Amino acid sequence: MLCSIVIPVYNNAPHLPACLDSILAQDLSDWECILVDDGSSDDSVDVCRRYCGIDARFRLLTLSHAGGGAARDAGFREARGDFVFYSDADDVLHPSLISASVTALDTTLAQFVNFDCVPFSGEFDPSLFGDVTGAPADVVHDPFRVSLDEGWGRAMWRYFYRREALLGVWSGSKFTRCVDRHFSFTFLKKGLPCARLHAALYFYRQHAQSQVRRPLASRDVEGYVNYMRSISSAYRGEPGKLRLLRRREFVPLVKSIFRKALDGTPDEMLLVAKLIGALRGESILRYRDFSLNWAFRIWRTIGEARRKAGNAQV
Repeated sequence: MLCSIVIPVYNNAPHLPACLDSILAQDLSDWECILVDDGSSDDSVDVCRRYCGIDARFRLLTLSHAGGGAARDAGFREARGDFVFYSDADDVLHPSLISASVTALDTTLAQFVNFDCVPFSGEFDPSLFGDVTGAPADVVHDPFRVSLDEGWGRAMWRYFYRREALLGVWSGSKFTRCVDRHFSFTFLKKGLPCARLHAALYFYRQHAQSQVRRPLASRDVEGYVNYMRSISSAYRGEPGKLRLLRRREFVPLVKSIFRKALDGTPDEMLLVAKLIGALRGESILRYRDFSLNWAFRIWRTIGEARRKAGNAQV
């Protein structure tokens, strides 16, 4: 078996057919697709079963709801391919994703591929597919640093892997947030050479139900702290890389959470205060890791939120 595609499925019935049709359309036929239903309450399982009936290369696993990380772990344990690709259930693959990625790995002898990913909304337009024949691939020997410098992103579907490269990488399946980020930086810590393929091979759907649009909750704060604690611990023996992570991963992440809370409820800003307090208490991130303007802005806004909360209780 050449390639195993692992797809966690959770209430994706409306968009799942477009994803699975794009897998059927691959120009390299030696693949299997492991669909892992994560306790869906809609018609996702019926869609999965229909495609399993259409093509025996689709296989279905059903789990109780435990999150995308646990679903990916279950799929990886069942995977038989020499290469592994993780797709989301509402996205679309270029017809040459497998063949172009395998060619790049064979040519460069790298352990994984990074390629371009393009957002879309609504119905997918096949005209977005470009000709990727002969797309150039460069070897990147320090993908950790380059991923931070060039903003490769943290999603698992930004990479195509040799199976052996994934051994020993925990997906972060116990986390409530940042599962993909945890996976990416745990994997990048291996320091394996990467083939940077200059071609748009994956198309990801943007929609109103996206996780990033949900209000901040207490379990999210716990998830963010767990993520940064785990990665900080993993990189403790590499202080240079840990400093880069703080500056280019942790700080931008906290800024994005803060910006989102500004448009939310006062309770969300109090949760940001809880997050900042936890990170400072464990010496994961301090105000001095931010620019002076950002540190003051966050400190002042949190103070205002606390004062308002105190007045409301009087």
